[in-house]
Amino acid sequence: PSWAWPVTGPPKKSQQTIESSKRGIGEKLLAEFPLNDVARVDIIQSTQQLTLAKSGEIWTVQERGNYPADFSKISEMLRKIWEMKVTKPVRVPESRLPALELAGPDQGSGTKVEFKNAENKAITTLLLGAQHMRESSQPSPMGGNNAWPDGRYIMVEDDPQNIALVSDPLSNVEPRPSDWINKDFFKVEKIKSISVSGTNQAANW
Repeated sequence: PSWAWPVTGPPKKSQQTIESSKRGIGEKLLAEFPLNDVARVDIIQSTQQLTLAKSGEIWTVQERGNYPADFSKISEMLRKIWEMKVTKPVRVPESRLPALELAGPDQGSGTKVEFKNAENKAITTLLLGAQHMRESSQPSPMGGNNAWPDGRYIMVEDDPQNIALVSDPLSNVEPRPSDWINKDFFKVEKIKSISVSGTNQAANW
């Protein structure tokens, strides 16, 4: 059909026909996602794990000693998940999951994102797989392959029958603490003067 997107990126030898699942095009990825109830997000990728947790009214990064997190990034991620719609439903045999990077972090494949509430009870789990790459017919001025990510394969609740291609590559959802800390937590604006004092009086200014 005209809406079917070819799988690009995984090895050609593993490409097979992708059948449509029961998930409909244009439907929300998660029919009900209580984004306001989310109080913890675990991002797991191979041997790396990142935990974003809400402490009172402040989101923190546990791997950085509970330093305040960038709330704008967390809220943007939650909003994207809440709004995300299916671009193409997919159905693949279990043997095909590694090609779509949906075999699971324990096998070094995909990025698992677990959403939990304030009682640390699971709300839902997503496995982010391979990004869908769109190739341009125009040659790249820098040379090489002129392609960019325009979507991603996602499995919901570790269910191989619940896989969909969405239109957002979710490139920023990675277990890197430095990406999530609030870099504006200490911010001084309109500075008029700065003084520096040390043990060497001659170096003070």
